[in-house]
Amino acid sequence: MQKKPIISRIIEGAKNCDPDPIISGYLEQKNKHNEMIVSSLSQPLVTVIMPVYNGARYVSEAIESILFQTYQNFELIIVNDGSNDDSKAVITPYLKDLRIRYFEQCNAGVAAARNAAIKESQGEFIGFLDQDDYWHINKLKIQVEYLKTHQDTSLVYSDYEILNEANNEIENVSKIVDFDLSECDFVPLFSKNRIGALTVLTYKRCILSSGQFDENLKGTDDYELWLKIALQYKLVYQPVALATYRLHETNASRNVLKMLIFEAMALSNIIKNYRLSARLLGRKTIKNRLYPLYKKIGDLVVMVNKDRKSARSFYFKAFRYNPFDFDLACKILSTYIPPYTLRYITWQYRKVLNILANTKNHAR
Repeated sequence: MQKKPIISRIIEGAKNCDPDPIISGYLEQKNKHNEMIVSSLSQPLVTVIMPVYNGARYVSEAIESILFQTYQNFELIIVNDGSNDDSKAVITPYLKDLRIRYFEQCNAGVAAARNAAIKESQGEFIGFLDQDDYWHINKLKIQVEYLKTHQDTSLVYSDYEILNEANNEIENVSKIVDFDLSECDFVPLFSKNRIGALTVLTYKRCILSSGQFDENLKGTDDYELWLKIALQYKLVYQPVALATYRLHETNASRNVLKMLIFEAMALSNIIKNYRLSARLLGRKTIKNRLYPLYKKIGDLVVMVNKDRKSARSFYFKAFRYNPFDFDLACKILSTYIPPYTLRYITWQYRKVLNILANTKNHAR
């Protein structure tokens, strides 16, 4: 069933239940809405950062999910990252709202767009929403109130729902993580990234002190930033879905091999550039994380790219962490043997195994 645009869902909800005073004020009485915005100015300002690249199809719903937040003291910074579709035309009508600022840049990637927006931001807090995702209506209210009442916490994140292209919910992330922690420190975060950028709210000062997003990491720049923040500050998980992630063919995260390579780069950067990280993690944790990761990347490079030389470099990186893995040693050796020779050796090897098996059966 086709999901209706968010504005239609909100209006319909207002008709079918007791009207929320904030939503009805926004939709039906503009003056009350303006008064609400003015009264919210005593609350901390939140900067919402939205990179856009060819996002005409979904960006309206993303913007509206911010405009209809129950927490209204925000600014929305949209950075058009060199789109060549109708994104600008779709965004332009929303610029009547003075809380929205719009910038354009030549295509440089999501991390560069986020960094550009951070430079322009004025908020005490910063949240992130991509062009094809959307926030649930109380997202900002819940997270701002938590950070205001928990001074020891510097970043909060939550569960999120996942939709397919037909707008059908296919997962709730709370169902697929293998553990839940009320607090998230650096070590478990290094072992597994479970933070969705669309659910994060953090202090601007934490991002600045942690070095912002690494623009060389395509798709894992956010993961590296959370790790850098976790080295200095306390992170807290909120076990409630506050956003929706849309899964479709153009998602950057759909390129598994590319994402794994950049994930390995992000983790290696942390270990190399932050001495504290190695002491906190210990060799065993580092090995358990990087050894299977490099081995998997090597396998995918052979399978997808047919590039045995590049695969060899990843196998050797894995080998440094586990030099006693016979299977891995065979994989490395196979990258030096021409494919036709390898196929011949494999055929002969299987032939010998069959002979041995038959001999064993006859002996019985």
